Amino acid sequence: MTGADAPSTKSDSPRLFWLTSLAGIGVFVLAIGLDAMLPVSLLDYTPATSPAAARNFFIGAMATAPLVGLLALFMRTSYPPLERFKAAQIDFLSDLGFSLSPFRIVIIGLVAGLGEEALFRGVLQSYAATATPLVIAILLPNILFGLLHARTALYAIIAGTLGTYLGALFAATGDLVAPAATHALYDMAALEIARREIEKRGAD
Repeated sequence: MTGADAPSTKSDSPRLFWLTSLAGIGVFVLAIGLDAMLPVSLLDYTPATSPAAARNFFIGAMATAPLVGLLALFMRTSYPPLERFKAAQIDFLSDLGFSLSPFRIVIIGLVAGLGEEALFRGVLQSYAATATPLVIAILLPNILFGLLHARTALYAIIAGTLGTYLGALFAATGDLVAPAATHALYDMAALEIARREIEKRGAD
């Protein structure tokens, strides 16, 4: 089987997949709500022209490359603490309750990239920048970003560091296209690697 119904986890609930996706969309809705309440505007961080959007998407795609390179190195590690962390992450994804497939990976990546970047970079970082130096404005939202991803302490640190990278990209480009593209593409790459690892386990 292939596509959206390809099994790669212990159980597969399409309903749970769509509920998870809706939760991600909820993050975007939260960003819009906060945007209306705070003296920031997400529209200020969207490209004015199609060429500008294409340029910043390309920048975001290129900014994904070092992250995927580091991920590839991590997947080859034989250092015991990292091996245990890697196994725990694969276990977590294997037990999601729904299978990963290329279609679902794309949806998850898009939802996370758009929603989380709108909230953490477009709203929280922008608002922090109105009252603090840029470095602090980048770091503060990513402490929260890391804590909200704290399945383990190491995962929280990795997520916070990734968020800081995305925050710097947002500050450098001045709009959300580049960090959203990087976030989405990286998540897709990471989930695809995980999907293959899960399938490899099933074949063993």
